[in-house]
Order: sequence, then structure tokens, then C-alpha cells
Amino acid sequence: MLKGDTLQVNDPAEALGAEFETEAQACSLRENCLIAFREYANEVQKTCELLGDVKNSSVPLDQLLAILAQTRTENLAQEKYLFLRQQLFEPMDTMQVCSRARDSDMLRANS
Repeated sequence: MLKGDTLQVNDPAEALGAEFETEAQACSLRENCLIAFREYANEVQKTCELLGDVKNSSVPLDQLLAILAQTRTENLAQEKYLFLRQQLFEPMDTMQVCSRARDSDMLRANS
């Protein structure tokens, strides 16, 4: 959801359909993507720490539940990062589609 020049994304699905037409919005998207990456990396570290605390194959229920909850948190952070990252690629995708359409039109015109 766009608020001024800042992209606020709590859930990747929230930002679907958002358009980034101004340079400020593109910069905001880039910053939000970098923030999401750092948040994801932080969650990965937490998951690794929890898994590193496992001493043997017999894991207590509370520890197993903590690992499960942390894994879910990590997965959500990854989804958010990947969603924002994909948004950064969209201008290139659009340029390629437009370029292909233009090339196709030129081929038809020359035939």
C-alpha cells in the first residue's frame, strides 16, 4: 500500500497491483526491498540459532514448537523480500514485453 512516497507492506498480497510511476516511489521500493532483505537475514539467523541449540534427535516439545514458529516467521520474511524484489524487476519485464511487441510490429510492417 502506498502512503505518500513510502511503500508499506505488511503482507506481500497487500502490495499487489501497486504501480511505481515516480522516481521517489522506485527509490522507496528499493529501500523497502533492502529492509525486507535485512529482516529476512535476521530471521534466518534466528532460525539457525534455534536449530544450533538442538543437541540430539530427541527435541523437547517447547523447543520444537519454537523452531516451527520461527520457521514460519522466516518463511513470511522471505516471501515479503522476494515479492518486493520481483517488483524491482517489473520495469525490465515491461520493457522486454514492449520491445518484443515493437519488434513484432516492425517485422509485420516489413513483410
